[in-house]
Amino acid sequence: MGNIKILLLFISLAGVFSTCKKYPDGPLISFLSKQKRVRGEWQVESFTVNGVDSTTQLSCDYYMFGPSSGDERQYVALGCSTGGSINGVWNFTDNKKDLTIYGNPSSNLGKTPFVTFSSLDWEIQRLTDKQMWLKINYNGKEYYTKFKKM
Repeated sequence: MGNIKILLLFISLAGVFSTCKKYPDGPLISFLSKQKRVRGEWQVESFTVNGVDSTTQLSCDYYMFGPSSGDERQYVALGCSTGGSINGVWNFTDNKKDLTIYGNPSSNLGKTPFVTFSSLDWEIQRLTDKQMWLKINYNGKEYYTKFKKM
């Protein structure tokens, strides 16, 4: 009888945790806040457009999502081959399911996933302390960016 209770408790907890998963690709549970998981320096692992790898077309090597400054969170693109940069802010929207990035690019920035689509909501697919995957559908194309924390 005791084993049945333990099994039922395990099944119940598994059901509760499976409904807690916020993003399609996880994680199931995290002890870090979403804001703390986003903050830091990120390198692009892959950037696809309609499933076609376009990573080599990017002009910036890494991106920094900084801490809050009042209600705004700082965002900067760094290591850009063109010498340009992006300074802007980021914020969560749609109950922290989307990451909205408002960029203010300098001239001659080149191709980067966050300039062409400034002020749009990127749908968070995965957000851990080491990985951040973002997706957006824009002008009939799907853009998918996978970051790894540096």
